[in-house]
Formats: sequence, structure tokens, C-alpha cells
Amino acid sequence: QVSGPTVMLTNADMAMASFVAPSVIVDTAITLRLEVTDNSGAAVTDDVVINIVPVANNQPPTVTVGADRLVNIADDVTISANAIDADGLIAAYLWSRVSGPEVSLINADSANVSFNVPEVTQRADLTLRVTVTDDGSASASTDIVITINAPPVVEAGVAQTIHIGDTQAIAGTAVDSDGTVQTYAWTQVSGTTVTLSNDDSATVSVSAGNVTARETIVLRLTVTDNNGATASDDVNVTFNMKPSAIAGEDQTVVSVENVVLNGSGTDADGSIEQYQWTHVSGPMVTISNNNMAQASFTAPVVAQTSDIVLRLTVTDNDGASASDDKVVTVNPSAANVLPTVSAGADQTVVSGATVILTGVASDADGTVDQFLWTH
Repeated sequence: QVSGPTVMLTNADMAMASFVAPSVIVDTAITLRLEVTDNSGAAVTDDVVINIVPVANNQPPTVTVGADRLVNIADDVTISANAIDADGLIAAYLWSRVSGPEVSLINADSANVSFNVPEVTQRADLTLRVTVTDDGSASASTDIVITINAPPVVEAGVAQTIHIGDTQAIAGTAVDSDGTVQTYAWTQVSGTTVTLSNDDSATVSVSAGNVTARETIVLRLTVTDNNGATASDDVNVTFNMKPSAIAGEDQTVVSVENVVLNGSGTDADGSIEQYQWTHVSGPMVTISNNNMAQASFTAPVVAQTSDIVLRLTVTDNDGASASDDKVVTVNPSAANVLPTVSAGADQTVVSGATVILTGVASDADGTVDQFLWTH
């Protein structure tokens, strides 16, 4: 080196050498000399001038990612970075998670990153950062906050049994920890089509519709919160066939007659668990074994023909019941004919003798129930 800032030459003893240009703040010349010697010891030199100019100041890039976002669980999200380098080119992108739930970033080394929103049990903020680097190694970063909306929690209720022919209400519930529940929607998931009323409210009314035999169907309650997140829950509904009750044929009896009630019940999809006889109208009676299929009572004494209506109600193993009435017509007894009695022939006895009294009685329209001798 002849002149200029000192540099360190690499391979200075070879035809091709090199050095790193030093940092300068103004144009600067470095003079280097090459000397060659032949095999006879003769030498010759030549100089070269290297002009070094200062490097211009590299301006860092700028990057934007848009406004923060509100998303729901399971959403597919794409975020685009917009980067500019005023004095060069963008050489690299790098997305990273700063805070919040773990998330798998797709294409994290490109301008457009994407991910699937992870599950959370409560509202959470996910902060992502993009760093861009230009061709002069300058970099810039910016963050975006992704707020994950916690979904509502819904309960469709416990399994239900509905008796065919009845309409029953099923009440669902829903809460939203970070907002409000905006809509309810009941739908049928499986089974023969049933009838749903008020299916856009928390409580739905359900009837059998096209169901004619025992069957279990599935209903689903889906709720949506004020940020568009949804949740669903299912409930099983079993339709039960009602039993049949037979109180038996109407009867005609007379006063004080013992009346036997022979009832029965059948259940096509289960069993009869309970029988119950009750008095509906007419003269009051006391029913014996009123919780059995066969019951009885004593016809009351009536002055004129009277109808007693009795009802047999049967209940099956699913709690469904059915009833049937029967009429017992009670006629008054015919006028009672007095019995006849004979105390026997007169007798003559001696003192101290035992006297035998023999009475005889009969009743033309009944029986003699009592004898009584008096003095």
C-alpha cells in the first residue's frame, strides 16, 4: 500500500489479492503497488488507485397490518402485511406469536399469514407480530391483536318422555360469558318428523307429529351470541304410546247388592303399573280394592232408580294414563214381605222340669236373620 487508509490485503503475495474497503465519510483514494520479480532478480512495479465512496444511509422499511380483529373459534383467518422500502426492496417477512393462546401459523415467512382460531373457554387476545427486513438488513415490526370471542354455553335439557297425543315443553338454557345470547334455534336431528312450536325461543313445544308408535328422536338447540359464535346441544325425546283402560260393561243392580267391578288395561309399548277406581257422579259409595283392576262396592239403598258413574284410570310404566267410565244403575228393592213366626203349641209342665221352646219362622222374600225370645 502506497497511500490512503490502511487496509489488510489478503493473498498479497499472489497475482490476485483482495481487501475490504474501509468505512469512509468522504470520497477517499487508496494507492496500492504491485511489484513483480523475475527468476534473474529483476523487479518492476505498477500502481493502482482504488477510489472509495461513502455508503448512503439505508432507510428502514415500513409495515402495516390493518386494524385489530374479533374472530370466533374455528374461523380460518388470513392477515396480510403491507411493507414498503423507500430505498430498496423487502427481502424477508417473519410472523411470530407475541402473546395469547398457542396457534399454528401457516406461511409465517410470507406477507400473508393464516391460521385456524384455537378453542378457548373465555375471551382471549392473541397478539401476532410481523417483522420485515430490507435488502440493506434494516428491519421494522408491527403487531396486531386478534380477539377470540368465547362461544356461548348451551344446555338442551335432560332426556324427555312425551306421551303420543300430548304437547310438552322442553326448556333449554344458554349463557355467554363475554356477551349476550342473541338467537335460539331448535331443529330435529333424527327420527320421524315431529311438530315443533316456538322453535326460535329457549323453550320449544313438542308434539308427536307423524310419530304413531314408540320412538326416540333427537332434537338440537343451537344458540348464537352477539359476535356470531354458535354452540349446540342435543336432547333425546322418547314418544310413549298411551295405555288403554276398560272399565267393563254397564251394570244394573238393586239396593244392598254386592257389585263387582271387573276392569282391565293394556299398554302396547310397556306395562300397566297402576289401577285406580274413582266415583264420578251419583249416590256415593265406598269402593273396596279401588287400586286394583277388580274392585267392589255395596249398592246403596235408593228410593228410586239411580245411576252411579265410576271411572277406571290406568297408568303405564312411563307415567301415561288413560281412563274409562262405566255406569252402574241401582234399582230400589221390592217392598219387604214380613216374615211368619210360630212360637209352638202351649205346654203344661211340673215344677222343676226343663221346658224346651221351639219356634219356627220363615220369610217369603228373604231370610230370617234373628230370633229373640222375651218374657
